[in-house]
Amino acid sequence: MGITYNPISIAQQLQGVSKPAEARPEHIVQSNERWQNLDAHSSISADDKKTLEERLGKTREMISTALKEAQFIFLTFGTSIGFEFLKTGRIVNNCHRLPGAEFKQVAISAETAYNALESGIKTVLSANPQARFLLSVSPIRHIRHGAIENARSKARLIEVCDRLERTFSEVQYLPVFEFVMDELRDYRFYNDQDLIHLNELGLQAVKSKVKQSLIHTDSHELMDRIEKWNKMKNHKIVNPESERTRKFLEKIESENASINAVLKSYFNECN
Repeated sequence: MGITYNPISIAQQLQGVSKPAEARPEHIVQSNERWQNLDAHSSISADDKKTLEERLGKTREMISTALKEAQFIFLTFGTSIGFEFLKTGRIVNNCHRLPGAEFKQVAISAETAYNALESGIKTVLSANPQARFLLSVSPIRHIRHGAIENARSKARLIEVCDRLERTFSEVQYLPVFEFVMDELRDYRFYNDQDLIHLNELGLQAVKSKVKQSLIHTDSHELMDRIEKWNKMKNHKIVNPESERTRKFLEKIESENASINAVLKSYFNECN
């Protein structure tokens, strides 16, 4: 359903594992000459209502299938400040720039968020007992709500993650928020345009920490090979007809075949 920040909307999507729910008619709206769904990100939109409804249906089926098959489900909570659509009294995923008078800003309590997510996780586990959940709180500050409200919002999310981890053996908390706040305090890790979002250096630091903590060292070499291969694949070709380019493309294909062979062997061992 696109980027989702608040825990209620995330919990609603988890519930879709059992039976893909149809879009609420009141939540399908027209904004900026596009049809949008208040329960989905603006990246899921269409020129007409029928096309949007069809796209939403396919997306929900895809979510249901993915949740039933996934080994690991990563949930990152951005904010516990939500917006209630006054017409339905429900927290929405995205306001799509509709008039502010149609919504009410609410602070989602830790209790409300926990109850919704507990139910969502139970629903997924009943359909997919092998699933494991990895939770994190986004370190990106929502300054538009104010520094104090942002801090309170993050605190509620951390409390929810703590309760879920203590409730379910299938849930693990990843302290990405704490790592960024405590160890990446230097502004060289941040985008110089807003000093809020992490830049590439900051993202690599987080990636490295997650890699060391969660992924077996036997896989690190293969991950490095895949990353190097991706860089080669995305390299801009200046002279496609040259002998040097031909050899370069052959090298890419050869490495691709080699990596695929390693992956196939690995998955055969797992099965």
